[in-house]
Amino acid sequence: LCRLVGELSFDLVHVPKQCQERCWPKEGKQNEDEDCCTFEGKMSCVDDSLGGKYQLVRTERVCYDHEGDRQAYNYYCLPCKAGAVCDNGRGDDESGCPDHSGWVVFVIFFFFILPICCICCSVA
Repeated sequence: LCRLVGELSFDLVHVPKQCQERCWPKEGKQNEDEDCCTFEGKMSCVDDSLGGKYQLVRTERVCYDHEGDRQAYNYYCLPCKAGAVCDNGRGDDESGCPDHSGWVVFVIFFFFILPICCICCSVA
């Protein structure tokens, strides 16, 4: 936001009801985020009922610290100016819940790759 207000493609009026959080509390879907506080990659702004678009702007304010390993941030949904191109955030760009990907990698390694390596080493 280091540009002059006139150069921005969005207005500086936060609309909290447009805040969306992927995978919380319901897995695999977008959920209303009443406090506009979530982890990076899970935040987005939903279009309004008239098709209005919103720009997501993440703040540096930490609103939740998950045991010191991950931090959630506040974010704003700012209405786009007519005809402007805005980024509503990447929280709705993919499906699924990214927190679970670490377990998938662990299961694949432990139950598939490691046994195949052990079999190959014992045959050689």
